[in-house]
Amino acid sequence: MFAARLLPTILIVLLGMLAAGSICLADDHRDHDGHKNKKDGYHEADHGKNDDEAAEDRERGGEEAGVVAAIVFSVANATVAFSILRRLFLRISPKNVNFNNNLVKADVYQKKLFLPLHYYLNLVGVGIVLWHWFALRCEKSVIPEVGAVLLMLLCVLGVIVKFKLSKGLLVPFAKSIHMSSISAAIIIATLFVGHVAVD
Repeated sequence: MFAARLLPTILIVLLGMLAAGSICLADDHRDHDGHKNKKDGYHEADHGKNDDEAAEDRERGGEEAGVVAAIVFSVANATVAFSILRRLFLRISPKNVNFNNNLVKADVYQKKLFLPLHYYLNLVGVGIVLWHWFALRCEKSVIPEVGAVLLMLLCVLGVIVKFKLSKGLLVPFAKSIHMSSISAAIIIATLFVGHVAVD
């Protein structure tokens, strides 16, 4: 039973460390990588260099948006990662009561400071993900799009819980999904595998 409870926590911690670099792996996307070329159908005889440069700028902007999104989500969810690591440490560490109590107090304090950042910075991250998504639509694999959709759904559930936008059974359901380590692990793994696949 202990191993079954511990496995999702270990999984999200390990995958979380890879998350910051998952989208960065796509920073050299080019047409042969399976991304839609914004210049498809354009003929040099009909269009000037400005059209080509604009398309390249959009693609470059989409790549940079992916990197920025990874950084934003990493910062926004650092407070959650700290809490997960704290719970993991308390489960496997020696019973040093004084140190463990101080660690719990530190976790409570950092939550008070950084949870507002978690709430609102994740919403900023969703906007950047949308920019990244529309600038670099991928034909080679649908996995990155699936990961993006799951990520946005998780953020929507978080908004429902935080701002109490619903009543009844939806609230506990949304809370359980949003706060589940398994949900986060699935999304991180999907994004990571998807961006590795298109590279």
